[in-house]
Amino acid sequence: MLLAAAGVAVVGGLAFACGDGERDVDWAGGDSVMAAAMEAVSRPGEVFHAREVWSQGDGDGRAETIEAWLDPANHRFRRERRIERAGKTTDLWVVVGGDWATTSYSSTSNSVSSHDVTPQERAEAAEAGIENPAMLALDYFSMHMLSDEEDVSSAGTVDGDPVVSIEGKWFQEPGGDWPEGVNHVWTTEFRKSTLLPLQTQLKDVEPDGREQAYGPFVFDVAEFVPPEGLPAGFFSPERLGEFITPE
Repeated sequence: MLLAAAGVAVVGGLAFACGDGERDVDWAGGDSVMAAAMEAVSRPGEVFHAREVWSQGDGDGRAETIEAWLDPANHRFRRERRIERAGKTTDLWVVVGGDWATTSYSSTSNSVSSHDVTPQERAEAAEAGIENPAMLALDYFSMHMLSDEEDVSSAGTVDGDPVVSIEGKWFQEPGGDWPEGVNHVWTTEFRKSTLLPLQTQLKDVEPDGREQAYGPFVFDVAEFVPPEGLPAGFFSPERLGEFITPE
């Protein structure tokens, strides 16, 4: 369940405080809000650190955690996704990226692989206003890139601070991992004053109306940290080999 039920649509332009001063935001436009959200996680000389958790309560204490570090000034990121059961990590994926290339470790295969973002993928990102690959470490920017349509609304308050919600949808095309006609819907809530994330949720709606929900992933960390406080080689793809365990 989201933090607050979506209310009336927010309209009009307001000023949003960011690292370089203020910018006008069209609070009724998804592109404008997401562009401001990208500015919100970009501060010169600092790394944005976010952690989101989905506690599923399915009887075995299963929880999924996604943690990301964005260094927009250097066009790089690190992202860790882990699944825990009864407090023990059972699955782990680590991705580091820089300059539109990624290197990934998967505990499922116990191996490291690399991927260069294709020209088509870069074009899709640019069309969505994503010029910095570091942004793709956060799911809500990736889902913004995929969306066919987006709606922005007010969503109550948190600690007296207004909340803005953005909902995006994209429709499954032939040849994907899902049957054609599935409607993917994602929702992310932000503090309006900072445009830092509060939580995000994804659901898949099949043509017959059946739904599969993922989340909500609640952000319990959204902060800026100095890069010198991170371990040496933190964003280095060469370090991922250290995760491989002997057979």
